[in-house]
Parts: sequence; structure tokens; C-alpha cells
Amino acid sequence: MQWLLTQAGADGLQLTQDGYLKPAVVRQAVSELGWDYRWPGAASRESQTPPVLVLRQQLQAWKLLRKSKGRLVLSPAGRKMHDGGRPLGLPRHRGGLPGGRGDGPGDPHRGPLAV
Repeated sequence: MQWLLTQAGADGLQLTQDGYLKPAVVRQAVSELGWDYRWPGAASRESQTPPVLVLRQQLQAWKLLRKSKGRLVLSPAGRKMHDGGRPLGLPRHRGGLPGGRGDGPGDPHRGPLAV
């Protein structure tokens, strides 16, 4: 979760014409979040890489990220979370989605939404 907030940062992330994360960001997420062992092939399209898609969609549902002028940007609550705070009303998830057991930061099965 924090990874995508950090990537969005102050300037946001440029989205594709269809509103998805760019392939380079998807590949980076899959690699840096340790999901590369789950998907054969390039795993470069958000629509074909469920953990990345679910992560972005959930952060948008929690109103931590929003789309603006072709970019994925931090919302005010997302900026607070990015800066180390915890927005009111955000549920505490240990395991996250999809499929993570979430036993701790070193758990290779930890889901993308763990906080």
C-alpha cells in the first residue's frame, strides 16, 4: 500500500489513455513487491496483473488516490498517509488482498494492502 502512495508522490503517476498504470510502473510494482514469481511473462499490463489492479482500485476506494487529468494522484487523505499519518476511517488490514496471509513484513505471502 505504502509503495503505491510513494510512487504517486507529489507529482502523481501518468496513466495510459485507458486510465491504467503505465507498463513500467506495473513491472516495477511486480518486481519490488515480490509478485514476479506468481505471473509468467512480462506482467506489464495492470489489467492482466490482478494484485496491482486490486491495489490501485482499493486505494482509490479508500480515497487515498484519485485520478486527475490523466494522472493518479494522492488525495488529501493519501498525503496524510504518505507522510506517516493514518486517515480517519481507514480500516486496519494485516493481510491485505489478494491472497496474503500477512503474518508480518517479511512474509512472502503478505498481500499488497498490508499496512
